[in-house]
Amino acid sequence: MDSFDITGTDLAKIYASLQAVDSKTVRAKVDDIGIEPVVAVLKAQYHERSYEVFPDHHTFLAAWLVASVGPRLRHTSDFELPLKSSGIVAPRWVLGLPIRGAHHRRCPARPLIWPSDWERDDLQGSLRLAYLGLLEHLEDADAAQRLNELSTSAIQWRLVALVDGLAPESRSPSQSIAARLQSVLSGTRLQTTSAIEQDWLRAIDVSLSWRRNALTHLFCEPGDGGLPWTFRRCVEPALLMSDLLPMCAGLSLAVMDSVADALRNEPDSYVRALAERCQNDAY
Repeated sequence: MDSFDITGTDLAKIYASLQAVDSKTVRAKVDDIGIEPVVAVLKAQYHERSYEVFPDHHTFLAAWLVASVGPRLRHTSDFELPLKSSGIVAPRWVLGLPIRGAHHRRCPARPLIWPSDWERDDLQGSLRLAYLGLLEHLEDADAAQRLNELSTSAIQWRLVALVDGLAPESRSPSQSIAARLQSVLSGTRLQTTSAIEQDWLRAIDVSLSWRRNALTHLFCEPGDGGLPWTFRRCVEPALLMSDLLPMCAGLSLAVMDSVADALRNEPDSYVRALAERCQNDAY
């Protein structure tokens, strides 16, 4: 997995792009939480120390602000354009680094910052680990592995694991995994204005969950009354990587929606503490 060190130049671009897209909302957010003077100092520091790599809490503060501005503007193109030279994208208003082979150099992408409560070993922490596992699998697979049935089966398993994290059975005990997958996709489509992203989401259907069950239990009878899914039907022919990658991109959008929601709902006290740590670095 590629690493990425956030420099003053990167941070300055993020703040400048936010100002260009919606300066009124940016100002309102930092005023409301009482950190406007701190942000002004930080922005000056990023320009003065443009080649310096800044600690993660600086990126976290920027990521919180990006996620908070995002819901007002559904499409990120205007925001992302000035960031391209940095390699940073913002699918669903989450600062991220695309993996190698990401669709349109955008998704799947690894968030530069995860919400604070996603670091715990609970449901959201499990979703984070499942998503990172998918990204690492995609990154590590060479050309030969990508043609291997075990590799494509593993990706299907990981995608359904994401659905379990995004729409856990404990919240909807009467819903099948196929129904929960449909629910995740429906919610993600509601926030999608990009035709490219719509194509990614259309690439996913409930057969993904039935395939996963058949690969595990050798047989799965779908809830729609269609033909049973058997292990053999799943692997002869197996899903091609070219079919799976759009699915990975589509479900990564759903993960990003969840990440952005958690980031923008960080407690005010937590964000102010982050700003204070950033301010201390400026002197």
